[in-house]
Formats: sequence, C-alpha cells, structure tokens
Amino acid sequence: ITEIIIPQGLSSLGKNIIKSSYTKNTAFQNVSYDDGRYSAAESLPNLKKITVNPQNKYYTSKSGVLFTKDGKNLILYPSAKTGKSYTVPKGTVTLTRGAFCGAKCLKTLRLSNTVKTIEPNVFGYCGIEKIFLTSSVKSIKKDVFSAYPTNGEKLTVFVPLKSTADKSKNLNSCIAANSDCVSKKIIGKTPKKVKTYKPSVKKNSVKLKWADDDYAAGYKVYIKKSGKFELVKKCADNSVTLNNLKANKKYVFKIRAYGYKSNGKDVVYGDFSKTITVKL
Repeated sequence: ITEIIIPQGLSSLGKNIIKSSYTKNTAFQNVSYDDGRYSAAESLPNLKKITVNPQNKYYTSKSGVLFTKDGKNLILYPSAKTGKSYTVPKGTVTLTRGAFCGAKCLKTLRLSNTVKTIEPNVFGYCGIEKIFLTSSVKSIKKDVFSAYPTNGEKLTVFVPLKSTADKSKNLNSCIAANSDCVSKKIIGKTPKKVKTYKPSVKKNSVKLKWADDDYAAGYKVYIKKSGKFELVKKCADNSVTLNNLKANKKYVFKIRAYGYKSNGKDVVYGDFSKTITVKL
C-alpha cells in the first residue's frame, strides 16, 4: 500500500484498521485521544501519501500528512513519504503517539513554534537524524525515542537554551537510555573556540581530536593549501580521520565549531582553533 484515501464520512480510525506485516522498518501506531473519537492506526513501510476527502469533518491531509480537522494534532507522517526535510506546520499543537514511526526517508525534522506536546513513541523505528525543538514545547512524554533507530542511524536533538524541553526530565532520561544512538545539543549560544588534542599520526593518515562542545551542532576541519585554508571535512563528532595523505610531508590544519541560533536555522560559528601542524 502506497496511498490511503480517507472518505468524507469516516470519523474514527479503529484499532488495526490498517494491516501490515511487521519488520524492523514498521511500527504500530497507537493514536489515542481523551475523547475516544480516534483509536489507532498502523504505519506501513511503503506508504507515501494520505489523502482525505475535503468534506470529512474529522481529518485533513497537509502535503500527504494526516492531521485532525483543526490541524492541531499531527497523527501520521507516511513511512515512505519522499523528502529528507519536513517542518511541522504552524498551528500544530501535538505530535501524537507514533506520529513519525517508520519514517525512513526523513532526515531533518523542524517543529513550528506552536507545538506544545510530544507524546510517547513519536520517533520509534524512524531514520531521522536531526530534530529541532522549539521553546514552545512544554510537555514531552516518556519513551519518545522508543525503538529508535531503524538501521543504526544516530539522532541529534537540538534544544533551545533554557527552554522547558532543555530541562525536561522525560527527554533527558530518554536520551540517556538511548545514549548509543541519541544525543542532545543546545542551540541559542555561540560555540566556544575549539580546544584540540594531540593528533594520532600514521604513515598516510592522521586522526585529529578535540574537546566536544554542547553548543556545537558540528565541526569544520580545514587544511592549508597554497597559503590558504580550505574546508576538507565536516563532521558531527569531535574527531576525524583524514586518509590518503602523502608520507614525508607537512600538513597544517585548523578546526572551528558551528551551532544554531534559537530558531534552529541561522548558523553561528565559534573561533578557529590554534593551527595543528603534522608531519607524516
């Protein structure tokens, strides 16, 4: 199944209404609301689009994503929806249970400044690598990253400085429980000048290492060529190995960290490290 069409009169998605075989790329989505009007749906590995009849009083579709009619609750992002980046529309208040389960194509998710609640298991079995939260988020339920990742991916959650999300016990405990694949970075503050460590040198390669910065979204490594520094590598971790270097030659490197302003879009840079000189 690659598309689901919801007709005009449908008012409730019953439990197991959408069937699929379970694999490591599929997940059960339990959509529940206090009024009991909606119950459950299942994400499908090949689902690309959800279409809702405009006359339906209970649901709506925005760019193939399923919402409640008022647009306040994001119910289901199709597992195989194309596009590596998605911004939750303004007006959305809640990411419901399992909303992004199985989203294997999506890599970057940005929340709008109207999102207040993130329910459990929202990001299970997905391939998202970057999530940008906003200061509007006030409630994060337990196990939001349950069953992450899909195929060994690593997820970075970007959280505004001094926000409710930054202080959320549920978020921090969930990240700690999944520390092998989920990490948190703070946005809204410029990273510090990079402090480097002694490099590890081999015949045709060098491993550069430096202190990690909680405010750094990533790092850029530069190499000096013909008197000018050129970008040679961009990485998320605080180390990098550069291969295919020539023996008996001197190399000069420098590194700087970059982060984001509180809006999660505008990039800010820290100062360059001291130059690192290596002779193979």
